[in-house]
Amino acid sequence: NEICDNESTSFKAVASGGSGSYIYTWTPATGLDDATIANPTFTPNEIDELSKSFQFICEVNDGYNSISDTVNVIVNKTPKAEFTTNDVCLGEETIFNATIVDGATYTWNFGDGNSETTSTNTTSHKYLTADKFNVTLTVTSVHGCVSEMFSKEVDVFSLPVAEFTADDICFGEETIFNATTVDGIKEYRWNFGDGSQEVVTTIPTATHKYAAANQDSGYEVTLTVLSDNNCESTPTTKTV
Repeated sequence: NEICDNESTSFKAVASGGSGSYIYTWTPATGLDDATIANPTFTPNEIDELSKSFQFICEVNDGYNSISDTVNVIVNKTPKAEFTTNDVCLGEETIFNATIVDGATYTWNFGDGNSETTSTNTTSHKYLTADKFNVTLTVTSVHGCVSEMFSKEVDVFSLPVAEFTADDICFGEETIFNATTVDGIKEYRWNFGDGSQEVVTTIPTATHKYAAANQDSGYEVTLTVLSDNNCESTPTTKTV
């Protein structure tokens, strides 16, 4: 008989002959619900080993004579499911790292309608929308013992949008750039298109004075913003 350490199994002693009045004694009694009946139930404690053998002796006495027999049970360890992960920006891969269980398989449900079973403890998944997702994992051991389900929430953050305006000016004047104000933006990265060093601000406004006029093609100014969740926007470019 073979069970997992989160399962139970029942024994059944069958006696015949003699006086017909039988007394049953099971040893050891540890883990048995009643060691004095013909069909006790054995519920093991959690084991530390991957597998452990248990032997029980059943003695039957009819008041005059006794006989005995043995029952052997192999108890296999039930794995524990646990994993770590990281919150990501939309478009990035979310990495999942489960606790290693030798020979196990890992069944993942990513909370967006997708799931997979892997033979390695690490996997990744790319979400198509920004949201919170409840990810679950169950682990099945090489002996077929299935863990309790472990769950953890993953945040997929939306990407910020970079937008700005700038007025045309006369040469020698400062150009004022105004980014669209959106909550949750911590950095505005400005490239003014004239070879000058990129300017990073924490406010949505920046100024720049060009060293030369460029009436024919103008200057291509690019803005990239960074959110509080460290998600970077797609760069937005305009000609000024």
